[in-house]
Amino acid sequence: MKRLCRRLAVTVAVLVWLGALVYLLVLSRRRLPELGNGAVGGGGGAAGGGETADNQISDAEWDDMLEGFDERGYLSARRWKPGDDPYTLYAFNQRESERIPSNRALRDTRHYSVLNRTPVHLIHDIILVDDFSDDESDCQLLTKLPKVKCLRNNKREGLIRSRVRGADTARAGVLTFLDSHCEVNKDWLPPLLQTIKQDPTCVVSPVIDIINMDTFAYVAASADLRGGFDWSLHFKWEQLSPEQRALRTDPTQPIKTPIIAGGLFVIDRSWFNHLGKYDTAMDIWGGENFGESEEEK
Repeated sequence: MKRLCRRLAVTVAVLVWLGALVYLLVLSRRRLPELGNGAVGGGGGAAGGGETADNQISDAEWDDMLEGFDERGYLSARRWKPGDDPYTLYAFNQRESERIPSNRALRDTRHYSVLNRTPVHLIHDIILVDDFSDDESDCQLLTKLPKVKCLRNNKREGLIRSRVRGADTARAGVLTFLDSHCEVNKDWLPPLLQTIKQDPTCVVSPVIDIINMDTFAYVAASADLRGGFDWSLHFKWEQLSPEQRALRTDPTQPIKTPIIAGGLFVIDRSWFNHLGKYDTAMDIWGGENFGESEEEK
């Protein structure tokens, strides 16, 4: 999966962060062997999975529902005028983002190959939280997509409280948190779920690639990174030491890290609640990186 530099995230409104994500998480085309009863979705709050009747949907039905959604009409609703600055609202090239289809081809950067994007049966709900945006209808339009639910706050709550509300609404046993300026790569989810299945007390964060803010080109990140922070408590990526890299005979092996990017991770719902969820008293972007990491310790 890939992601814009986190320092831009502070300027991204919750609703658009969520809108982009919906398209990317519903791109399943094939099934894979069962990893258990967990299922996952994503959004401005959270998502998860389980075994319910409405989750039993065939690949053909899934494809039909996706094709029935007018994605191009939704993305072209804004009329760009000469002189409009596409960076003003969200600090990335919004015009280019709207031009690119949600199912664009991505270069596979994994060290393994299983299936294509997110398997349908692993998605229970995709929960979007409209953080009291100016356009109440925008989030509702996205509910035309399968498994998508929209929650609208009665006032602006911000990132953390919106995510907690989404997590509280999710019915699945596993929660996946993603920002909507993320785009998932092929088979991003099964390895994360497998780790949770092996140890429900793990908090798993994926490799985070980069989307160029101007061209939306894909830039693959190194798999030999772990989270860290500086003396000002800003999150940063750190290279593994030569000794640590020498011990990694399998590039897909999980890396223990003292801190994760707090906006992108997978966690057992019961464990998330046991840890106290996100700290809803946090108002400033960046604290979620430390909050979840410290609670896990």
